[in-house]
Amino acid sequence: MFLNEVVMKLIVPLAMEVFVTGIVYRFLSFAKLGTLVELVHLSVVITVFLFSAYFSVKAFACMDSEEFKFFCPSVQRFVLAKQVFRSLIPCFVYVTIFAIVFFLALQWDISASFMVVVKVYLIFLIYVLVGASIGLFGWMVFGHEVLATLFSIVVWSLLIGSCFSLVLIERYVEDLRFYIPVFLHINPLIAVCHVLEYDIFRTPKLYELTPISSYLFVYPKWYLICGWQVLIGIFCSVIILRFKLSHKMV
Repeated sequence: MFLNEVVMKLIVPLAMEVFVTGIVYRFLSFAKLGTLVELVHLSVVITVFLFSAYFSVKAFACMDSEEFKFFCPSVQRFVLAKQVFRSLIPCFVYVTIFAIVFFLALQWDISASFMVVVKVYLIFLIYVLVGASIGLFGWMVFGHEVLATLFSIVVWSLLIGSCFSLVLIERYVEDLRFYIPVFLHINPLIAVCHVLEYDIFRTPKLYELTPISSYLFVYPKWYLICGWQVLIGIFCSVIILRFKLSHKMV
């Protein structure tokens, strides 16, 4: 019984995350957006965002509404935080395993230091929590786990794909130098690119599709990008905590 519970709550979610990471990697490699190491990292970021939102929303949707609505607000928040944290354990385990594998890979010919592993690991952990916050915000708005997950996907797609909007802006603005940093700061993938010293915008596809590579620019520090993501997570969390949770649980 215990083994079956472990399989269902940990091994199966981990297998799903590995599978989705593989699919995302195949898509990114087809677009020729970087080397194996770089694309695997970007794939993990996207996977972490997706599953952290889905797991947190699913955990909240499965809570006992009749019991939950009788708790006082402070207890509701504690119960919510506890349930969400438990639901994110597969994500935490997944990024931890990935960090360990990445560290072991340093023994081979990979130009990365131990601090790179630490920074990447911190980025992943932050994104797990931010993804969960956005997912719960979507649940608060739509009240449905599938719609909340789709909402999270739309939010991250807008943040990640915002650089393509520079093509439209370029039609009306002669110099994009003052606009490019804004779009780099809000893109969560850029944090990994900065840590890995990976210039994604000078890969063949993005070189053609975005005007960024035509300008001199500097990648923002990884902690600044994570800081913006944390602010997004805090914004969502504050709204969730101020919202009457029992209203949605009825």
